[in-house]
Amino acid sequence: WILRDLGLKKGDRIAWIGKNSDLYFSLFYGAARVGIVMVPIGWRLAPAEWCYIVNDTAAKIVFTGAEFDVAAVLAGQTPHVEKIIREADARVMIASASHVDFDPAGPDDPVLQLYTSGTTGNPKGAVLSNRNLFALRKHAEGSDQAYTKWDDDEVVLVAMPCAHIGGTGLGIMAMASGLPALILAEFTPEGVFDAIENSGVTRLFIVPAALHIMLQQPRCTQVDYSRLKYIL
Repeated sequence: WILRDLGLKKGDRIAWIGKNSDLYFSLFYGAARVGIVMVPIGWRLAPAEWCYIVNDTAAKIVFTGAEFDVAAVLAGQTPHVEKIIREADARVMIASASHVDFDPAGPDDPVLQLYTSGTTGNPKGAVLSNRNLFALRKHAEGSDQAYTKWDDDEVVLVAMPCAHIGGTGLGIMAMASGLPALILAEFTPEGVFDAIENSGVTRLFIVPAALHIMLQQPRCTQVDYSRLKYIL
């Protein structure tokens, strides 16, 4: 209802500039159901990089986290953008939304556009369909490796950025498995330790550099890891 009321249709792009958030996943899942393509943009990128990616996608709507004044950065530089919606306003819109009938997206409709790091030039958008994304979990289910078996009592920690497949992809795999995903706004060692010790986290995806930072913390040797099954 929200996206339709904003004049969006299948194939249109919306962008998210903000830290990891349950709101991001609500917007992404809602958009994916109708074939609107979500573009999460890394909040650590420079303002010029924000503008480049927004323009490259021709995103009509940009949703922003509460931490950033995105409107000031994009002002006058993103001609395709029709509206910038801050987190608080988006939450009000979702809370007041009513159910409407809609034409669902098909398995091969694009729903997510992630950008490469752009280390040797401008970043490039990798477009993924529903079939691409749910294949992440289906492929794992067909494997005979123990770490691909997800039990019903698990909690999945999304600690890596949602602008990377390690963030959004893990959230999708949790949902496809019928499991709760605990979302950290950003990676911090203390945040991960708290999630493991106090929130029942059983598995997480993390890059080696972040894992190394955790190993350097004195608290690392004191955390109760009894619920943790796998670090991916």
